Amino acid sequence: STLALPAQPRRLTLAVGAEPHVPPSTVALVRLVAEQEILLARQPMGLSAGASERPTASAAGVLTLILERPAGTAPNHRGEASPGAGDTLQLGLFLPTRSLDSRLSLGRCCGPARVAELRRQLRLLLAAAGSTASSTPKPLWPGSPHSRDSLSDALAAGAHWLLARARATDAFELSDLQQVFLILRQSARDPALRRLAARAGPALARRFLRLAPRPLPSSPQDQLFDHAAGAYFARRLGQRPSPRYMRELATAFRNAPLPARNRGRSVADPARELLDDLVDWYFPHKLHLPTPEPYANLVRRAAAYPFRVRQGQTAAQLEDQIYLATHVVYVLSGFNESHLGGLRLSRLVHFLERVGPLLLRADDIETLGEVGDALKILGRGYSHPLIRKIVSRLMARQNPDGSWGAMNDRDSYRRYHTTWTCFNGLLEYRFRHRGITDPVIRRAWRRGRRLGRRGRRLGGSGRRLGGSGRRLGGSGARGHRGPRRPGTDRAR
Repeated sequence: STLALPAQPRRLTLAVGAEPHVPPSTVALVRLVAEQEILLARQPMGLSAGASERPTASAAGVLTLILERPAGTAPNHRGEASPGAGDTLQLGLFLPTRSLDSRLSLGRCCGPARVAELRRQLRLLLAAAGSTASSTPKPLWPGSPHSRDSLSDALAAGAHWLLARARATDAFELSDLQQVFLILRQSARDPALRRLAARAGPALARRFLRLAPRPLPSSPQDQLFDHAAGAYFARRLGQRPSPRYMRELATAFRNAPLPARNRGRSVADPARELLDDLVDWYFPHKLHLPTPEPYANLVRRAAAYPFRVRQGQTAAQLEDQIYLATHVVYVLSGFNESHLGGLRLSRLVHFLERVGPLLLRADDIETLGEVGDALKILGRGYSHPLIRKIVSRLMARQNPDGSWGAMNDRDSYRRYHTTWTCFNGLLEYRFRHRGITDPVIRRAWRRGRRLGRRGRRLGGSGRRLGGSGRRLGGSGARGHRGPRRPGTDRAR
């Protein structure tokens, strides 16, 4: 008898090249869309950094993407051309029998409309290479006005904007933005987005470690928490901080004065204080840095918190509860790494489902994106009417440059945080884990739920957690930690 072996698949090589002064974020965007289309066409793919490849006898062809800049474009201080300059993309497909090429102007920005045109051009070239992928748009759900292509375009444009922002910002904003690419690498459903994060994430982590100043006990309180968050994300992205840096950070947390916060604020609702402590002390807990009290105390308080929309509640109090609910979900999931659909978290789910329509009426897309993200971690999908409304609203409100929110907003934090939450509100997940993976948080959450059912109060806003004599201090929420408002210690 004989064994018939399948023929060796013909590979399509992707070669990406760029002229000097082309922003790396634009190169990353073009490569991301090309990888999405090649994977959609189910073509075996080989990657190349150069753009001078030619097909071999066993290759289906070579797809070349060469980014060009207009002659005479003045570079900025980073060696990149100014944002107003127009990129030109030369697309070429070299087949064993013939060659095809075309040119595409990316214009002044790489928003979803430009990404859609780039995707259309790539599909025309891949069809010449023998792609059998269907060109019929697939709706996100039956009767949806949005297709998977339009969702991919929105996510690609948003990822480009966030990457460009991360490459141009300072160390403390970068401590937040590293998390975007860690989430993409760990949990994004789209394999092309995971590849983008695997390339960009370590470079951003190295940049943070290079730019971050030395952590000192005299450093501002919010900077110490940003140091801890940045060091944690850098380590998760494969770039370990130096032993000296970690020793200095531990010394700073051990000796720094951590004053009580929220002086002059009403203690009727402790949601804001609990939110700040729960998120700010999460990263020192994961890095085993000195903390005034065990982190489990905060988790037990969060488990017993009564989430509800009360009569006579102010807008600020409701917003504090919403951000506390979403960040409880983030802490339990390890910040978007675990699926929590199988846990008994109906109290959180019902609260978020109730406030969702309120946010839609208020057109608060920053908070709306975070609520949609938390609901997806809790197991809600496109079959849920609220998720459909959130996705439709976020798709409709994306800016031409790929961001969300007011393009002329001078608040640096709100500018990138709105884009980040809306991006995560559209992101589709492929979770690696289920349930609460941190054993300390898992045990504390179970105990807090039991005590909450018995009606016991675990530390109000004016109580200390235990007898250390030090109150858990922290900063206003950063990143996934909610927006800053005037009146807080970290007001803009």
